[in-house]
Amino acid sequence: MKRTSLVIGASGQIGQHGLAALHRLGGTSVGTYKQHAGQELIPLDVTNVEQFDRIMETHRPDVIYLTACIANVDYCEGHPDETYETNVVGVRNAVEVANRYDCKLVYLSSEYLFDGTAGPYDELAPAKPLSVYGWQKLAAEHSIAAFAHDWLIIRTTVVFSWESQGKNFLYRLRNSLMQGRQIEVPVDQISSPTYAPDLVRAMIQLVEQDEHGVFNVCGPHIATRYEFAIAAASAFGLSSSLIVPVATASLNQLARRPLKAGLLVGKVERTLGRPMLDFVDGLREMAGSIPAC
Repeated sequence: MKRTSLVIGASGQIGQHGLAALHRLGGTSVGTYKQHAGQELIPLDVTNVEQFDRIMETHRPDVIYLTACIANVDYCEGHPDETYETNVVGVRNAVEVANRYDCKLVYLSSEYLFDGTAGPYDELAPAKPLSVYGWQKLAAEHSIAAFAHDWLIIRTTVVFSWESQGKNFLYRLRNSLMQGRQIEVPVDQISSPTYAPDLVRAMIQLVEQDEHGVFNVCGPHIATRYEFAIAAASAFGLSSSLIVPVATASLNQLARRPLKAGLLVGKVERTLGRPMLDFVDGLREMAGSIPAC
């Protein structure tokens, strides 16, 4: 079935890969941006209902992929009211227009729903956020589950890939090592590194199978941020001697991070009939490809 898809936040890492994958599959796919314009992307501020409506009326999508949010955890902590408008009110607007135009809403959520005391977590684990960002993600999930007619929530974490804005952790790591600068990496944060192209493959397949509900979609193996950094340095042929293991507390970050986190992927692997890609294989694939920017 050829669908019409609207990717909100298509200038970001996940949205960018999602839009590219949808283009390869055929059908009609439209992407939006808020601050970082991209080729053929159209502007959209999710807090502007009238603008949202005009785009829906023009393109009439069957599926909305809501990948846009303010994801800087420390910025959210320091600017809770501002970020609430995008991360919670914007999601409510997406629910409203998805219902009005009878389309499926796919939302990208996070392991930051959890306090990181008992991970990795499955889809039924009780949420207990530590940060403003985590509470905003939880509020958004509640709005979707309570009011959206047709919805899919994708929880993921530590997403990495080449991407046009060059903002994810691996860019900072690689640039630091190539420039001979030390980089401090937490040795006590455990998570599930996730290769973006594999994430979007799974996300789109779940839509094609008309799945509903909550799915963890991430790498199948957990690692500390430090272990992930060491594996990345090896994949890119760089020395790991400049990677300095530190405790999270020593970084003096504004928002608290879940430490023993990560997500379990048994449900999505059973549903898709395939394993999610391990982060080591994702790093190898990334290192062997040409950057997209």
